[in-house]
Amino acid sequence: MSAARSGACTVALNDGRLLISGGADANGPTATADLFSTTGSWSAASMNSPRSHQSCAELQDGRVLVAGGTTSGGGITNSAEIYDPRADSWAQAGLMNDARSGATASVLQDGRVLIAGGQNSGGASNTLEIFDPNSGNFSNAGTMSSPRQDHAAAALTDGRVLLVGGSSDGTNALNTSDIYDPQAGSVSAGPAMSAPRAKATATTLLDGNRSRNRRQQWHKRSGLRRIFRSRSEQLHLSCQPRHRTQQTFGILTS
Repeated sequence: MSAARSGACTVALNDGRLLISGGADANGPTATADLFSTTGSWSAASMNSPRSHQSCAELQDGRVLVAGGTTSGGGITNSAEIYDPRADSWAQAGLMNDARSGATASVLQDGRVLIAGGQNSGGASNTLEIFDPNSGNFSNAGTMSSPRQDHAAAALTDGRVLLVGGSSDGTNALNTSDIYDPQAGSVSAGPAMSAPRAKATATTLLDGNRSRNRRQQWHKRSGLRRIFRSRSEQLHLSCQPRHRTQQTFGILTS
């Protein structure tokens, strides 16, 4: 990379490259970004604002939303910007309703992006908001059953979003979950995990047995792994014993 960094955000682009943005180096949060492909790594245009532990997601048109994060001096921002990989340029987006760092960003089936939880100046947040790429603005989307930071999120195949685990006070992990329904515009409490966990990862699995799963429940697998079974998919949640400051999510379609 062009610079050492931790707490950066990584997004896979439609053309196969990876955008690595922000994070912190020895001097604090940075605005630099890198594009990586199998042929090597190049520096990309820098963001308008330095930030670490920001949320990021690739939009359906190939652009990348980067929102929130911790800025220079340790403050938490509500600013957002959009990267255009074709032009290698950043443009300001609308402001989030709440400043937040370490939130999750989940792309909905209609192209909007759900921003959930994270940390603000008052601690963990329970608020949700939606980014609309057509208007470039954010709108409130309700609240979760509990404040969550260091939680995991994954889009389910029926369009809903699972928000699970994390911590409400920065110390004690949660075993609770919430499910956001974009069609109803509502959030409801989901099933509890068998064990509390924070800094976990969540990945939606598509398997041949999904049509037989009629209930929402958690099933124990080996080690620290859990499987969430919903009506139409399985979701794999793993918690590694090693500390992780950034979570990544993906869909398996094999």
